[in-house]
Amino acid sequence: MRKNKYVFVLDDITPAPKGSFNTTLISTPGGKRIALYPQNSAELMKYTKALKEKFREVMSKYNLKIIENTVHVICKFRFEIKKYKQKEISKRENKYHDCTPDLDKLLRAVLDALTNEVIVDDRKVSVITAEKKYADKSGVYIEIIPL
Repeated sequence: MRKNKYVFVLDDITPAPKGSFNTTLISTPGGKRIALYPQNSAELMKYTKALKEKFREVMSKYNLKIIENTVHVICKFRFEIKKYKQKEISKRENKYHDCTPDLDKLLRAVLDALTNEVIVDDRKVSVITAEKKYADKSGVYIEIIPL
């Protein structure tokens, strides 16, 4: 018997990667210590907030429960084609996005956002299918299938 799948679609948002958060501490001349965070943290925070808001909206609207079993996660990341790349991309046979951000870093952001919102923990993810492509608009499609 096939269980229901959970589908989340976010349009008009640029997917943001989650890299390693190795914080660097520096000391100022006055002896005060300051933490330096990764450059993309503001973008990541905005993206994570949008993901979690969408997860909560859909979970509430359809009265869905957090999944405790293992899951298959499908992610389709879309990146808007920049004007200067339109000619080059239009000549391609495929529209796969072959530059940064890395797919694994994009997945890390989604999986961390799913934790405690849709799934009990990202360690419950047993199967992942993911792709990143160029499109008319940026966005992300996320499908969660209980196994």
